[in-house]
Parts: sequence; structure tokens; C-alpha cells
Amino acid sequence: MKHLALFINMFVLFGFVVCNAQTKFQPTGDFTSAMNINILDVKVNGVDLVAGDEVGIFDGDLCVGVVVLQKNLEETLDAITQSAVAGADDSETGEKDGFISGDTIAFKIWDKSEDQLIDIDSVKFYNPKNGSEIAPRNFEIGATVYVSLSGNFNYIPKSDAGFDIQLYEGESGQLDGSGSYDLDQSSLVYSWSDLDTLGLINSNEISPSFTAPQVEANKDYRVVLEVNDAENISSPDTVVVTVLNVTSGPVADAGLGPVVIAEKDTLMLDGTNSFDPDGLVLSWQWTISDNRTELINSDSAIAKLVTPELTTDTAVYAVLKVTNSSGYSAYDTLHITILNINVPPVAVASSKAEINEGEQISLEGSNSYDPDNAPSGLTYQWLSLNEGVLSDTENENAVFTAPWLLADSTFLFTLTVFDGEDYSTPDTIAITVLHSNLSPVASAGANLIVNEGDVAVLDGSMSFDPEGDTLVFKWNSDYFVLDDVFAEQPTLSTYEIHRDTMAFVTLKVSDGDLWSEPDTIKITVKQLNKSPEWISLPEDTAFLGQSYAGLIEVYDPDLYDTLTILGINLPDWLNLTDQGNGKAELIADSIPHEENILGDWNINIFASDGNSTIDTVFSIHISVLTSVLELKLSTISVYPNPAHEKVSIKFQDPVSSKETLLIFDAFGKLILQKNIENQIEYLNVRGFSKGMYIIQVVENARIRKSTKVLIN
Repeated sequence: MKHLALFINMFVLFGFVVCNAQTKFQPTGDFTSAMNINILDVKVNGVDLVAGDEVGIFDGDLCVGVVVLQKNLEETLDAITQSAVAGADDSETGEKDGFISGDTIAFKIWDKSEDQLIDIDSVKFYNPKNGSEIAPRNFEIGATVYVSLSGNFNYIPKSDAGFDIQLYEGESGQLDGSGSYDLDQSSLVYSWSDLDTLGLINSNEISPSFTAPQVEANKDYRVVLEVNDAENISSPDTVVVTVLNVTSGPVADAGLGPVVIAEKDTLMLDGTNSFDPDGLVLSWQWTISDNRTELINSDSAIAKLVTPELTTDTAVYAVLKVTNSSGYSAYDTLHITILNINVPPVAVASSKAEINEGEQISLEGSNSYDPDNAPSGLTYQWLSLNEGVLSDTENENAVFTAPWLLADSTFLFTLTVFDGEDYSTPDTIAITVLHSNLSPVASAGANLIVNEGDVAVLDGSMSFDPEGDTLVFKWNSDYFVLDDVFAEQPTLSTYEIHRDTMAFVTLKVSDGDLWSEPDTIKITVKQLNKSPEWISLPEDTAFLGQSYAGLIEVYDPDLYDTLTILGINLPDWLNLTDQGNGKAELIADSIPHEENILGDWNINIFASDGNSTIDTVFSIHISVLTSVLELKLSTISVYPNPAHEKVSIKFQDPVSSKETLLIFDAFGKLILQKNIENQIEYLNVRGFSKGMYIIQVVENARIRKSTKVLIN
């Protein structure tokens, strides 16, 4: 649609039509207090009104405005608009002489050419800014509206009896009512009234025939035609047939009709039954109403008519004129119908013989033809014989999109054309679609969840090649070690971890020519909780009157667990402080000098990682301090822990040549034994297996210190 703004600028061009330009409606009202009404479109029975037709604007039965169309309004929102004004009611008069604001706006049409007053069935209002339809508006002083109007009306049909006819008595004639019409395109019923007894045959046909009667002198015969559309009857139209008296002359006989003959055929015209009552010599002259028809021997009693090639059945008239030797002539007409004998059309289909998968080509039917040139042209129908997908199958050129295949394939298509009467023989073409190798598709299976230390089997068996070729597998992972990266179902081993771990495995497959896109699965390795383990417990001897400090160390194989250490039933002179890092201290500021404290005290210690708890009991021997026993007992530290290649063992107090360093594996097997010679001993553990190891310091066959180290 064009924007209404296009036709707002046209007001200056067309202007306002003043009241005295009209001839049918008589508007009244105060036009100084007017309403602007812009008419965009006016149709009756879907047909545009034309210049000279009028539109009346009404408030009830009162005409308050009128406009005479200056030009056809052909489209609702084009740049051509007819402007009108409606006059308002003059409140100073005692009667209604114009529109009243708020009343409904109504319209009527006067079709000037048909002299018909027509009511409007539909009024549509439009927004001038964007061209959209809006709700109906009522009369309003100073307002401007844009409307399109349409109405339905049964017009009175028009009769047309044709041109006046002049012929001689005895001649055959035919009236012609084909010029009659109905604006509504309704079917017409014909009624001929033979006022002067001309002798019509079939007076209810569109073209009744007759034979001119014998007359003593030239005479006019009136025939009146009326047509009706089942509701309205036309005004009568009269045709005058003048029959000329033949004072003395021959009688023409062109033969009995009507005659039906095929196109491109031959008909012998026989006028030998013509005669002259006085026996005078006759001459013949044949003429034909259609100059496409060939006449041979047209000046003989017997002529030959050769019919042309036609595209539709056609009526022609062969007129025979016979003239006697006195110069008098007579005429006779033979009605001939030439039948169009349709020749089937010929379908010609063409296209490329080979295309690639996914390619789109045109199947061309433009070389198809109709030997007798169908008047409405050819229609086309393309058909696939083996599931080829076509579009535009009813066009001259169809479109074929080659599918994706697993092998070269040939598709067959037929074209059939239709000339409106007969179908052609189908024409078939073959198109070979060439297949290109498709990449295989890798499927690494479903995501897996396994526990640490478990073995999992990967499954690539759902991978496939569209053409069914044998696949080569290739697995890859930056985290896991697979037993055979080229196997369809390789085995994957997991190892001990400190927390849940997610890693990825990717699979690609090859058909020997192309590699697939990689397919990746996620493998989640679940860490299993492991119980804490004791690393070291305090020295087992303390002395009355002395302070005491003992270190408790706990190791949790699960790196991120939080350890809690607590003691149960501790004596009141002993306190336990959990340092929160797997270490706790047993502290006594001063062990009381009480005899009942002497001896062994069993201490219950618990350690928990929140999921599992371990406990142990160790003894502290309370004794009396002597000078010999004032020797401060040694403590050690191990680092790094966990270790990889080298472990450093540091002794906090001076070492003694009597102390021995022992290292056991997790199963209690002695792995290493060496005398302690330095404050820091360095051990090479590169050849050790991964796992937990126990380090003990032994003096005189007595364990003085015990701790653990993790080798990874």
C-alpha cells in the first residue's frame, strides 16, 4: 500500500468540487461550518465508478454534501483522492438543514451512465498517517476523514437488437442480439417480439432466424428485443428489417443448412436448385463471410469451400447470389459451422544429464509446442517417477534439487502439457546424481562415572559410515591412559585421586578416506573416602614438676578433608589443643608432684575426617626426673610430603649415633634402614612405588619417633 500522505498533497491538484457541479443530488447545509470528507475509492459490484458519477453525503434522508467524480478512483490507497465537504446544520433556523455532529455519515451513488441511484453497503475509514483501517467516524464540524465506499446493485440489463437489415423477399436472414449486456454479468434471457409478423424462428434465442416473406412492395418489419436477468427487464430495443420486393427475378437456393464441417476440410457448395420462374439464364456468385476460408469456382453453381485451421469452433455464412439475364438477382445464405479439431500438444523436456548431490537445476519445458496454437497457451505438469523432489511442477520450468545419497542414482521425470482440450504424450528425461563420499560419524558412547582405581571400557560401536565402509578408530585423552587407542572398545584405567575429577576422551573415526568430526565424552572419576591414619604420637615419658608437650600428627589420604583431633578422659593436668591442620598438642604446664600420678597413663585419642573416625590408645609414663633423664628427646619433620623424587628428614635436636632410620611400606615390609649421621638426612625415593610409607626413628631397639610420608 502507498501511504495516505501521498494523496494528501493531491488536494491542491483536484481541489474541492462545488455544489453547482453536480446534476443529481441537491445538498444543503452551512458550508462555512463544514466537515472534510476525502473519498479514496468508490466501487459498485467491485467495479470502479468513472468520471461524471456522483457521490452524495447524507445525514439520514438529508443530503448535506455532494461530489462529482473528476477521475476514476482505482485503488483505496493510491495518490488519487476526491475531496468533498458536508455542510453543518444552521442552528438559527427552525428546521434541520445540514448535518448534526455525532450523527452517522451515510452515502449514496448516482451512476450517471446508467441513470441509477445506488445505496452504499460498506463504508471504511482510514488513518491518513499509516493507511490502516480505523473505526467508523460520525459527523463532526471541522473534522477530516478518509473513506472508501462500495455497494452492490442489480443493474437493469440493456437490450441491443442489432443493426437494421435489408434483404430481398425469400432470402434467409438472422437477427443479432449479442450486443445486449448486463453490468452485473448475469445470464440474460432473450425475448423477441415480432410486431409485424416477419416470421421469426426461435424467438427466445440470441440470434433468431427468419425467411423474408413475399411482399408486393418494399416493406419494413419491426422486431423488438427485451432481455431480463431474472429480476429486471430491459427497455425494449427495436430493429427494422426491410424486405425488398423482387418485381421479377430468380430464386436462389444455397442448399439446406446449417452445415457442420471440420477445419482443414472441403465442402461442396451446391446452388443448382436455384431457378428463374421465367426460365431466364442464371449466373452464380458465391461469397463467404470469413476471409480465412478459401472459395474455389466461386462463380459456378457448384463451388468448393476449403476450411482453414482454427483455434475454436467458428460460424461462417456462404451467400449465393443468382442473377438472371434481365439483371435481377436473388440471394440465399447457408449457415456453416467449422469445428476446431484439436491436435494434441507435444511435450519436450530437457535438462543436464548429470549433477552433483545438493545441486539445484532447472528442468526446461520451453521447447514444448502445440501444432494448432491453443489460444490460452499450454499448461505444464512435471512428475517424478522415482521420488525425486521437484518444485514449481506446474511451471514451464520445474526445479529439481539433488538429494544426498549413498551411491550414484538416476532419477526419472516426465513432462506432460495440456492445451485446454488434450494432453500430450509424456516426455521422459533421466538425471544422474553423482554421489560424493560422506564423512563417517564418530560416537564415543555415553558419559561415564567411575570410582578411582576402577577399570572402564569405552564403547565406540555406535560409530558408523553412511556408505557402510569399515572404520578405523582413534581415541585420545590428555588425562587417561588407554590400553589400545585404535580399538573399538579400549580399556581405561583410573588411579587414586584426592577429589572428584572430570576429564574428557575424544574419538575420531575414518573410512579410509575421510575423518569424522571428533566426538567427546566426559568421564567423572569419583574419589572414595579413605580413613585418616596416624603419623606420630607423643613421647611416652613425662616427669613430675616438669612441663610436658607432646605432638599428635594425623594424615588423611584425601587431600581436601578437614581433620579433627580430640582426646577422651584426659587427666585434669593434661590439655589437648587441635591445631586444625592434622596436628594436635598435648600440653601440661607442670605435672603436679603427687605420688598418685606416677606410673602409666592411657590416653584415648580420636581423629575424624567427617566421614570416618580412627582412635588409638597410647601410654604416657610419669616418672621422677633425674639428671640422666633430662635429655631432651628428639623430634623430626619430613618434607616435602607428599614427595616425588626426594625426601628430606630433619632432626630438631642433635642426633645420636645410636639412632637408626627405618622406612616401611604400607604392608609393613622394611624398605630402607640407615644410621642417622646428619641433622638432615636426604633420601632418594625415585624408585619407590606410589603409596604411603612409615618412617620410624629407633634408639636401642626402642621406637622414639614415627611418622608417614606419601610418595606419588
